[in-house]
Amino acid sequence: MVTPYISYYHEVAFGEDMFEKWHPHKNNFDRNKLLFTLGISFRNDPRNAMTLFDFNLVHKDSFNKQNITPDFPEWIVCGEFSWQKVYPALERFVEDCSAESEEKCFEKLRMKFFWEYDGYNGQEEIPPKNMFNYIG
Repeated sequence: MVTPYISYYHEVAFGEDMFEKWHPHKNNFDRNKLLFTLGISFRNDPRNAMTLFDFNLVHKDSFNKQNITPDFPEWIVCGEFSWQKVYPALERFVEDCSAESEEKCFEKLRMKFFWEYDGYNGQEEIPPKNMFNYIG
């Protein structure tokens, strides 16, 4: 069984730890959503490989379907916003993508996130995505 886990977590614009000061209802930093990159690795992988997946994080109160980017999934936080529920929800989802092979695991992950090589050379098809994913 191939089991993925988050080995790296980064908000693109704010950088290290700064994003944790952001709150969607205060709209501080003049942003209503954040762009995240997850580094995902596999347990017991002797190569210690990591691949990158991106997504937007937005609160339900600020979510607007007209502002989505094609093939770039939105993770929508419902209810009370808290960083203590965002990260564990992402961890659970990633671990639930366990599969018999890396290929099947990637298929599951690519449904919810934008993979760093999606459309890389303009020839491969980007698989359909679940564009709206909910936390809480």
